Amino acid sequence: VNASPSKGSLIVAQLAMALETIRPDIKFEVVEGRGSWNKSLATVSRDMGRTVERLSNVRVTKTTQDMRPIYGRSRVLLAPSLGWESAGRVIVEASLNGIPSVVTNIGGIPEMVGGGGVIVTLPKRLHEPPYESLLSQKEVQALTDVLIRLFDDEETYETYVKAAEAYGNSKHNIEKSTSTLLNVFEEMVG
Repeated sequence: VNASPSKGSLIVAQLAMALETIRPDIKFEVVEGRGSWNKSLATVSRDMGRTVERLSNVRVTKTTQDMRPIYGRSRVLLAPSLGWESAGRVIVEASLNGIPSVVTNIGGIPEMVGGGGVIVTLPKRLHEPPYESLLSQKEVQALTDVLIRLFDDEETYETYVKAAEAYGNSKHNIEKSTSTLLNVFEEMVG
């Protein structure tokens, strides 16, 4: 969501390019918002010495007000943010839908995932603006291995699904959060 370099769009492009031929069954969906998927793909393909205008394993969806169909199609949320963020709404939404996340270890993002996903640490160079450094081949392989495991190892995947649902319900459930907030206000007023 928001296919911009700071959100990790260049990393997603690298992973999609790597998996397009070896694992065409692993599909990516990119939701454009403030960024451009075509620009990200052009940047990565140029830097890799290839001309790629489209990937057969990537579906590009325009900005939407309704993410339900997207989450309905999703097995894993890939959110490799590179800029510091206090939280990530899509991570919360994914966990509430029982979708494990693969996220970067930056800012408050790991706290949004809890045990409901895989937290990866990327080299510092990737976290520096303008966020245009690319992964090495070894780093691409490590991340594709994580994705492949979540697609192929059903036991591991189900463990992450249950953890995402449990964490989402305990930390991100709107009814529970509203009740907690009301109780705090009642204590303050009372």
